[in-house]
Amino acid sequence: YINLYLFQIQCINLFDFFIKSCYNPKIMVVEKGTPGDPSHAARAPLNPEFNLFPEKKLVIANMREAVNYAAIAAHIEIQKFPEVKELLKEEKDRRTILLDTSSNTAFIYRLNKAPYMNHGIISEGAKEADPDKLGIGMPQALGWYGGDKIQRIATGDDVVECTGWAILNLPDAFSAAVFTTHNGLMGIPNLPSTDNEAKYVRKFFAHGFFKDVVSLEKSTDQNLRDMADLAGIDPSEITIALLNRPCNDEPIQQAEALGAKVVKLERGDLVWCLKAFQADPKKPIVMLGRGGAPEGGLAMVAAKVLDGTGQVRLIEDERNIPGIIDRSPIWTPDEFVPGSKDQSGFIFSAITQNTHYDLDPVQPVKGKPNLYIVHNVLIDADGFHPAEKTRVEFPLALAA
Repeated sequence: YINLYLFQIQCINLFDFFIKSCYNPKIMVVEKGTPGDPSHAARAPLNPEFNLFPEKKLVIANMREAVNYAAIAAHIEIQKFPEVKELLKEEKDRRTILLDTSSNTAFIYRLNKAPYMNHGIISEGAKEADPDKLGIGMPQALGWYGGDKIQRIATGDDVVECTGWAILNLPDAFSAAVFTTHNGLMGIPNLPSTDNEAKYVRKFFAHGFFKDVVSLEKSTDQNLRDMADLAGIDPSEITIALLNRPCNDEPIQQAEALGAKVVKLERGDLVWCLKAFQADPKKPIVMLGRGGAPEGGLAMVAAKVLDGTGQVRLIEDERNIPGIIDRSPIWTPDEFVPGSKDQSGFIFSAITQNTHYDLDPVQPVKGKPNLYIVHNVLIDADGFHPAEKTRVEFPLALAA
């Protein structure tokens, strides 16, 4: 009986593979290292399929609602958490798993309602498998979701950015997702040394004014000097933001020695990438240092649509051992996101109060058990759109 059952499963898998292969052999039949490879070990140039992109208004509406669903799902879980003065690690882990799992489920549920195919290329969650974190990876929205198999887009997400704030119901937790032309988003490559997907990258994000004078090949202090010279300002006018980790001690020390303002983040570098793109070149903000690879990938889409300065590079040794030199290429927005600028966008919805963009937290509508108001922002080639409050009917089945 067991052998028969296994044989049936093999037949089903073969049938599914046959259908997908016949439907689109260029995309679905892939070899390791090619753009369609789900391991994201892609090295070959991508082939954006501009003519398969659905109407942009339709994409924005569907993606906005998917991100809103993720934010609402997180909000619902947060309301169940008892207030405590201090969280033990076991309770932190439990809350993190609940938030990420619920938000990812809601996000995918809504993606599957779209009248086109969403190809999930980037999804935050893998680095939670590190021993110093949860020890297990979180669910990710990688793969194919949606309806019509002719029209399709590439997507990336971080369904709960700043989970550490969210589990405590503190400000600045949000849900985010990006979209672009299908085959127009590179994804997170594998580390050459281990063939495992990279979890961390070195980043440099700033206003587009500086894109020709900065490079991850340079030291932090040299980049800041070159930025100051180009803008005709003193380095003290520059603000750098980076995660407060031992691996970022060197850039912190170099920036402080120049007199630059340094914002040391406990978490949440993605929002500072957005702020960097918006900053006045006379008072620039730079987001740099070592940080999460998925967040870096999402920021590259924002850099693409805003003509921002963006560079990411894989960290060859994720433990950041002194003396280990990064050997991977440096990617710019046009290389990382070869999709159309006009077919790309970045959407984020506040879970808790957002102090950076003055967004309200998710709010239930009184007397309507499954109706919520979600404050969200769209970023595309037209820039930052005004924040929008959306009334969202959330499926009761997901709220259970």
